[in-house]
Order: sequence, then C-alpha cells, then structure tokens
Amino acid sequence: MNIRHFPPSSRLQPYISGYMIISSESGRINTVLPDTTLTLSFRLDGQVDHASTALSDTNIAGIRKGPQQMAYHDKTRILLVTLKPGAAAVFIPAPLHLLSSQVVAMADLFPPGTLHAISDRLQSATTDILRVQLLDKWLYSIIQPQQQDPLILAAIAHIRDAAGQLKIRDLATQLHISRDPLEKRFRSMVGTSPKHFAAIVRFRAVISRYHPNRSFTDLAYEAGYFDQAHFIRDFRLFTGQTPQAFFSHTPEW
Repeated sequence: MNIRHFPPSSRLQPYISGYMIISSESGRINTVLPDTTLTLSFRLDGQVDHASTALSDTNIAGIRKGPQQMAYHDKTRILLVTLKPGAAAVFIPAPLHLLSSQVVAMADLFPPGTLHAISDRLQSATTDILRVQLLDKWLYSIIQPQQQDPLILAAIAHIRDAAGQLKIRDLATQLHISRDPLEKRFRSMVGTSPKHFAAIVRFRAVISRYHPNRSFTDLAYEAGYFDQAHFIRDFRLFTGQTPQAFFSHTPEW
C-alpha cells in the first residue's frame, strides 16, 4: 500500500489537516483506529469494502468508537480528506453525531449532481497534484465558516492541551457553560461526546509516547489512567488488542 500526503491550500488550512491518496495494487485489509477527525473519501479506481459492503464513490467516515476494517480490492486508489476537529460542520450540512462510527455515502447529504461533477473530474485528472487542487477548489466553494462554534473550538483546544486528561465538568466550568448544553453542542459540531473525544486524545497520546524501553505501567500513569486495568480496558476498546499485542508489530496508526 502506497500513501502520498498533500497539504491543503492556505485558505483551507483552518478546516483541513491534509489530503492523502492511498493506492493498493493487491487486495488487503487495513485496520483504522479511532481518531478525533472525520474523513471524506473519493474513489478514483477499484473498490473498498466496509463491513462486507462496497462503499460508494464518495463517503464520509464519522469518529469511531473502536477499530474498523477496510478491505481494499486489487488496483484501488482513493483520495482522502482529513478534516480538523470542529471544522467538519463547515462542509457537512448535518448534525455530526449522527455519523458516529458510520461510513455514510456523501450523496445522502449533498446534492448528487454536485458530487457527480467533482467525482468525474477527479477520476479524469491526469496527475495526483491536479486532483488535490481540483478537490481543494471544490471544498472551498462549499464552505460555510459561520457554521463553526467558537465555544466548541475552545473546548477542543482545552482537551488537546490537557492531552485528554480533564474532567468534562471542569471543562464546562472553564468555559462558563453548564455540562448538558456543552455536551449537546459538542456532539453536534464534533461528531462525538467531549468525554469520548478526550479519551481518544489520551489514547493517541499513549501511542505517540510509546518506546520499547518504557513500561506500560509508566505509560498508563503518565496518561492519567487510574490503574493498569483501566488502561488495558481502554486500549482494547480502541484497538481490539492488549497494549503488548498491539506494540509487538508495526500497525498503520
């Protein structure tokens, strides 16, 4: 599997982390772990299956609760757009929590004529750089910046600054809002609850800090887990494996 990364244009940097073109010459299974971002996908060639069902040409993947497997057929190429946390609402006209752990056809949310046009242009483009430029231009044409919620962007920043180690009631106090409306607005704008978002941030921090010479106990306490059992339970939830089994090979995180 070959992966090429491309940056967004400067005008889309507030909303998009980057573009990826994934190419698979032979069929394979790719395990995707939970992350804090939603992803848009545009099929260029071949086919990708999710839960034994062939995906459509254009899709939106919501924030996952656990690992998901994507089956790539022979000679498959897809173009992925990774959206920044809290930025998906400027592109996607729907309450984002409805996409939780789902892969949904974009045709269910966008005017189909618009999608057919950009999909055809992407497939007929002669270079990957041109494909990214075409998609970047199309995404810029549909953004609605007023859909972002400054309070939720601030909540995301607090969670990330704390590496996921904070209580949601304390977060609500910092933002001068009660917990219930914070959670409701967060789910709608981000696609999951602030508690689950913080848990993913903490899990990702553990992965980034891992080193073969470090004990899992040290990692667990540094990440703010109450005990080893709590750490292993969360790790199994997000990866389907124990920490020892997960780090014994080199997965695509």
